[in-house]
Amino acid sequence: MSDGLKIVWLSDPHLLPEGETLYDRDPAACLEKAVAHVVSSYGDADLCVLTGDLANHGAPESYHLLQRILSPLPMPHLLLPGNHDLRSTLLTEPELAETDMDGFVQWSRSRDGLRLIGLDTLVEHKPYGHLCEERLAWLKAELEEAEAAGEKALIFLHHPPLDLGLKVMDTIRLDNGEAFLGLLNTFSCVRHLFFGHSHRTVGGTINGIAYSGLGSTLFQGPLSWKDTDLSSFQPTDEPPVVGLILASTTGTIVHYEQL
Repeated sequence: MSDGLKIVWLSDPHLLPEGETLYDRDPAACLEKAVAHVVSSYGDADLCVLTGDLANHGAPESYHLLQRILSPLPMPHLLLPGNHDLRSTLLTEPELAETDMDGFVQWSRSRDGLRLIGLDTLVEHKPYGHLCEERLAWLKAELEEAEAAGEKALIFLHHPPLDLGLKVMDTIRLDNGEAFLGLLNTFSCVRHLFFGHSHRTVGGTINGIAYSGLGSTLFQGPLSWKDTDLSSFQPTDEPPVVGLILASTTGTIVHYEQL
């Protein structure tokens, strides 16, 4: 695609205060490596989107560190919270996040016939996600505007709105995903969904809408994980992943690159 937007996509860095590790991995070092790769390889991108689990425990030090690590990016970056984040703490770093009129970390951008929409699915201190009436109403208004303007909508969120065949992750997805997808199906402008959370790269369609999930900049989860007990989780040896989205009004291409 020669026209449209080039969007760098990162997810689930799970930052901890500097020097701390998770599963013997250094979240800060991994994200720094991903950002350096983005700067050297995709510096001409229009935007960078991060789909949640920015900090592993929502610590203020982690968000301050996140702001510092992202500062070399030459393109604007838009962030969304995940279930490991704390909304109020994230918002103490005003350069990292923006809110809608109800105080949720949600955003919308229109460019080149596209409407990019970011949704806040966070239920603080819970692993699953939810879109309340206020958040769904905001989304509905955005989609009405997009449809009236003849734009195609790309929607970003942390929690998958559907089962992915990953047993434990399917128990902590967006808990009202059916209502969310039902709303989307009342609009013809919705082109693609993008989410994190599962620590796996995945793609498919649901009710005619394409979706893509992205692995983590830190660690990946096993595809064969059939246990529903979160405490049994062990990451795989797969490397960190970054995504690159090429989007226009005529179509969407999603690339994944291992680091």
